[in-house]
Amino acid sequence: MEDDEDRTEWDRAWSSMPHRRILDVSKFDFVKISGHDLGDVVTVTIAQAPTEHFQKMYVSTSVCPICGESTEGDVDRIGVGFYPEFTLLSGLGFGAWAHRNCLEMCPLIDEPTPIPW
Repeated sequence: MEDDEDRTEWDRAWSSMPHRRILDVSKFDFVKISGHDLGDVVTVTIAQAPTEHFQKMYVSTSVCPICGESTEGDVDRIGVGFYPEFTLLSGLGFGAWAHRNCLEMCPLIDEPTPIPW
């Protein structure tokens, strides 16, 4: 972030996004995204990225982290941050594209939305 004002806006934008849980994590290959075997997946949460800040994120995949299908060429895809927790490591976050319908099917949770960086 460039300065305190930018950081404050970044934090505000991310924390205002609805936080959701991915219930079925079996359709996404986390080893392929991370490049490492991080153990079993414990849980995965996800949030739509603030539109004004998504271009600043590294997008690690165009495979929807919810359904495991490509979002390439899909006009109804949205930028997301998703946060897997593994048996061997937690505290990770990835940028990705997701299908809007897939994201909307994930239940909202009552946990603060993680803020990247």
